[in-house]
Order: sequence, then structure tokens, then C-alpha cells
Amino acid sequence: MAGLTTHLTIALIGGLIILLSFKQWKWGLGFFIGQLAPDSIRFGITGLVNHTLDFGQIIAKPLYWTLAFTHYYYVWTLVFASIFGILYLLLKKKKINKKQFKEWFIADAVLLSAVILHLIVDKFIIEKSFWI
Repeated sequence: MAGLTTHLTIALIGGLIILLSFKQWKWGLGFFIGQLAPDSIRFGITGLVNHTLDFGQIIAKPLYWTLAFTHYYYVWTLVFASIFGILYLLLKKKKINKKQFKEWFIADAVLLSAVILHLIVDKFIIEKSFWI
């Protein structure tokens, strides 16, 4: 539970800082979602499938360990590249303009940055400390 409060605090503070600094809700929301995405997918899907919120039961299920790919840097880099590719295609097909492309590209980059920050916090702080 301490990991959740750590990531939720980082998500709220980081998202608010970005929102207030740049006046772009998409970028703030991207940071918030990115900070919570890896654990939300892994714990959330396992909890929903097994109808439980009990941490002990969730990590005992094989599905939890199957979803470990959400904690790999290259997976999120591929997600970022896919979103960029879709945005680029929309730009070339003239479905979005350059300004929209730039806004969504930055939101995507902020999301990726938040995910990487999440993974760094997990690796160097949460997994090394009993109390956090």
C-alpha cells in the first residue's frame, strides 16, 4: 500500500506542477496517467479478474506475474512509438493539424516520462526499502 501512496503523491504533485506551469490539461493528465499506469494495469486487471482488492491474493495469482511486462522499459517505449506513429499518420492524412500533433506528441512524451519515473522509483526506492 505504501507504493500506491508514493506513486499517487508523485502523480498528483507532478501532474499539478505540469498543469499549472504549462496550462495544458493534456500534459498534466498524461503525467498522472503515466505515473499510475504500470501498477494500475498489473494490479487492476488481476484484481478485477479475481474479484478482490486484497494485495496478498492478487500477487499470489498467476495473472499478476503474467502481467509483469508492464514493468519493462522497452514495452512502454513501444507504446510511445506506436502512439507517435498513429499521430504521424493522422497528421499526414490531414485528420489533425501540426498544432494538434505537437500537443498530443508532448502529452505522449510526458506520459512516457512519467512511466519511466514510476519504474525508476520502483527499482531504486520502493523495492529497496521496507518502509516506503
